[in-house]
Amino acid sequence: MRTNELPMRCGVTCRGEYRQHWIESGDADGATIMPRTAPATVQQTMTIRVDTREQNPFDFASVASPVIPFTTVKATLQTGDYDLASFADAGRDPIEQIVIERKSLADLYGSLGHGRERFEREFQRMADYGYAAVVIESDWPQIMRPNDYLRHPTLVRPKSVVQTLLAWSQRYEVHLYPCPGRRFAEQLTHRMLERWARDHER
Repeated sequence: MRTNELPMRCGVTCRGEYRQHWIESGDADGATIMPRTAPATVQQTMTIRVDTREQNPFDFASVASPVIPFTTVKATLQTGDYDLASFADAGRDPIEQIVIERKSLADLYGSLGHGRERFEREFQRMADYGYAAVVIESDWPQIMRPNDYLRHPTLVRPKSVVQTLLAWSQRYEVHLYPCPGRRFAEQLTHRMLERWARDHER
């Protein structure tokens, strides 16, 4: 794997370098850069569903050069914070759908503190989906030193948080994407949804 590529199952390259240009300006798939116009066999619009309970939702305003034009709509999702309307509204089986959960650093520590059991149930539900991911608005160094960044300090041990995330990711086959900030997390979330629509739309 080339050092500037973004692997499928983690949010960093093998040398820990983020590829911001890839997220902002286009789509990399293997060794080739894909064209920025949607293939004729793919839908020409994409509707992203945003869970009504999202307290600080992405509006995807930072996304540049989308391959598929898109809109967002509020909906009550069974699990996760973002999915695709064309799959959910058509009643497609979860194994044919994508779902993404967003977490800020504060959300993450709250979910693995007093909300631990509820968060694990979320992972369990996401395990039924064809592709499930948790996108975190902080990178691993920030996750390991939360009280340097949180407005309200936490007593939850960072080592416990990391061990739990890795265990649940493997146990329930949910991908983890720690990101270097909210903007990157927003763009990555969009690119994952767009990629799924391009590959799986009938």
